[in-house]
Amino acid sequence: MNDEDLVCSYVLIEVSSEEEALQWALRMPVPNMSDGFSIEVRRLVEPPASEYDIHKSVMEDELKSQLDVYRS
Repeated sequence: MNDEDLVCSYVLIEVSSEEEALQWALRMPVPNMSDGFSIEVRRLVEPPASEYDIHKSVMEDELKSQLDVYRS
């Protein structure tokens, strides 16, 4: 199978917090592809709005910057 044949893949993990999910995302291997790739973190169950933490935003920014490094 060539990289061109790969459409997508996914990993489903059970974690206790968004921070833990983002930490796992930071450990995902970078595919050997010449075109772009992305890593998305999605929640399957929404927590109450009161659980939103500014730390999530910081972790997302860190993940995005690390992905930019891998892309260049």
